[in-house]
Amino acid sequence: SAPSSVRVSCSRSARATPPRDRPEQREPSPGRRRASSKLDATGSTYYQQTQGRGRGALVRQLTAPARKLLKQEVVRRMLITLLILAVIRVGFFSPIPGFARNVMPLNYSDASLLFSPAALLNARSGDKGYEVALNVFELNINPYIIASILLPILCSEAFSEVPVIRMFHRKSKEGGEGFKEFREIWIRRFMLAFGTLQAISIAAESAPYSLISNLYMPRTVLILLTGVMVCAWLGEQITKYGLGNGQSWIITVSVITGLAFFLESVIAAVNIGAVPPIILAALGVSFGVMIVGSVILTGCHFKIPISHFQVQTNEGFKGEASIVVPITPSGIMPVVYGTMIMETSRIILTNFFSMDVAGFFNPASAPYLLTVFVLVYCLNLVELTGMDYSKELSTYLGKVSARVKSVRPGKATIEYINDVKNSARSIGGFLLASLTLFSLVIDNFFVQYTGISAQFTSLLLVVGVVAEIRRQITAYDVLPKLQQQVASVSGYKSPN
Repeated sequence: SAPSSVRVSCSRSARATPPRDRPEQREPSPGRRRASSKLDATGSTYYQQTQGRGRGALVRQLTAPARKLLKQEVVRRMLITLLILAVIRVGFFSPIPGFARNVMPLNYSDASLLFSPAALLNARSGDKGYEVALNVFELNINPYIIASILLPILCSEAFSEVPVIRMFHRKSKEGGEGFKEFREIWIRRFMLAFGTLQAISIAAESAPYSLISNLYMPRTVLILLTGVMVCAWLGEQITKYGLGNGQSWIITVSVITGLAFFLESVIAAVNIGAVPPIILAALGVSFGVMIVGSVILTGCHFKIPISHFQVQTNEGFKGEASIVVPITPSGIMPVVYGTMIMETSRIILTNFFSMDVAGFFNPASAPYLLTVFVLVYCLNLVELTGMDYSKELSTYLGKVSARVKSVRPGKATIEYINDVKNSARSIGGFLLASLTLFSLVIDNFFVQYTGISAQFTSLLLVVGVVAEIRRQITAYDVLPKLQQQVASVSGYKSPN
């Protein structure tokens, strides 16, 4: 066989055939050109392809602004969030078949059902115009919230020596991705258990209004449980692919519908003269105070200054490095959990133990206000994720050759971070509990003068969700700039 160099040279000479040796492309005859023109006029393949390319270019030009907008991470996430929320709202308007809703009381879902969705911040009112009674998402995400409250309690030091339960505390100390997966699995299990209890309770209470007697109980329980699982799953998809926390979004949408009904009722009362206009002005001032207070609380934080073992100055990064410790790490969720605990306790004591606790659980009573204050304060101190990040943070500082200023690495760093974290949460818990107490007092004032609950605690959640989304959008805006700075230092360019 010939050497490779010879084969390569032969192939090159073959490719370099002079143009005169190649077969010439002949022009079509006049008759063929006339036939081709007739085909073009009647819709030949060539004509359709050329026109198709023209239409495609026009479509691309018209959709260019939309495609450019969809390339932005924030816009994509917001569209996903809105789409999923629309699907969830459809579920709230999808009734469970087989019930005579025309004979149900207007406030049926507000007081008669165990762990009713109305228990969550009293978001519902007697008017059922904005949601269908006994819909497929009747339980909302209440089982998920109860499971989220229970898991951090089981992970606390109080259960570190209790057989079987101590595994939760041991797993929380291990931390890492393993605990996150462990937490998700057990939250789903607890959610399924509590959801089953709630579904059975609702099915039993709703039996007098059922039009179907055959397999009524298993059918209703299965539909309600499916709705809980689907609603919680959609909330997780918002958390992963959308903006903000999915569970908070679901609650917030329900709260907004309740607030809309409240404002409509107040304006109608002012128009007919039942409520003086100064009440409406006081309402606006109260809303403003609550919004400003919530924004300040969700934005305040402590800073722990850190220093690197090998200090290198860089013009691309300015400012002193520090660890940010928020005073309300869980946002407004302690208010949600505290109100949920109070309402759940009232329903259990009333329905199961036949105890007269109306006086204690009256929102205008001093014992109720004091109990809510203590609950919100304590829940802000608890790590609601069930995981202590101080150890992981200390380990990370060691990996990046950094340390807390004036503090030895290792155990001393962990203790220092815990002390700062506890101090920040203590201050934040006191301020958040005070704001919650203020909202309850103002709400009692409006109930006294208008007969309508303003639900200011619900407004706290709405503002908290908006603040969380704002921080997330800011982070997405800063990320490209940070990538450019990293690329200017290391020479690495992001594939995006």
